[in-house]
Amino acid sequence: MTEFNNRFLTLTLNICEWLKLRNDNVLSKIRYVKYIGYIWYRLLSNIENFAIKHIDISSIHLSKNGNESIVASLTTFPARIENVHLTIKSIFLQTVRPNRIVLWLADSQFSNTSSLPKQLLDMCKLGLEIKFCPDYRSHKKYFFMLQQQKPNELVVTFDDDIIYNLRTIERAVNQHLRYPDCVIVNQTHRIKIQNNAIRPYQEWRGCRNETKKPSFRNSILSGSGCLYPYGLLPEKMFDWKAIQDHVLTADDLWVWANCVSNGIRIVCTQNEAKIFTTINNSQSFNLSQINCIDGGNDDTIANLCGYFPNLIANLTHGQ
Repeated sequence: MTEFNNRFLTLTLNICEWLKLRNDNVLSKIRYVKYIGYIWYRLLSNIENFAIKHIDISSIHLSKNGNESIVASLTTFPARIENVHLTIKSIFLQTVRPNRIVLWLADSQFSNTSSLPKQLLDMCKLGLEIKFCPDYRSHKKYFFMLQQQKPNELVVTFDDDIIYNLRTIERAVNQHLRYPDCVIVNQTHRIKIQNNAIRPYQEWRGCRNETKKPSFRNSILSGSGCLYPYGLLPEKMFDWKAIQDHVLTADDLWVWANCVSNGIRIVCTQNEAKIFTTINNSQSFNLSQINCIDGGNDDTIANLCGYFPNLIANLTHGQ
């Protein structure tokens, strides 16, 4: 019975993913009508939340196969610790299963594993690794894992509030095989340049045909399932003092600027972006409220253009 339930609920997740609207769907552009799109999103989101909660992963184990080992890395904080297991469950269920899943927790927020929710501790029996580290905010998802990355490892970063498409890792790995010297993302924004200047973040476009080709103008959305090959990123990216001074709340922009300034292109796995399903009750605090809605990203980009002198030149001439 458990196997049948799992198959049915997994099929439900896949059907919901297929039924999702694009981020830039027509309904979202029409006044009042756009609320129909929101209602549709909430319906699918509630179905996916129900499905992921009731799938039993007790018999699932992480992969031990592959020439390159896949390491899934994410972080969370106290406000989301009770529900992060749902995100991790969607990583366990990937069509291409990772070899490791590592959850980074700030040692100033969590003293030891005994204080953690039972759902997380049960996942440790299936292979989840919980590691404690300094509180480097959202940067924790990549900061320590990439410094510990081994030559045969691919690191894929995730956010802590999303129920992931079950083909997220599969798509990233397939694109990595085509472009082994690029950072791979599952969603991106196409950066708009005008008169040798970066236009405001709100004007950046979503996935398009050109985003499936390597480019400096593809932004990094590290929570979309972002794949980093070994040894690609510069040591400068791990300068915590510089992060504190310039991009404390914008880890995606920091990684992107380091890539562009060092000649590393970004490529997306798809030419259309569908709306992520977030875990219910996980959005009371969201960095996008600071970075996107309140214009924080534009201030950060201005700081980064000063910190990386060749950033604009690579964007305008290197493509």
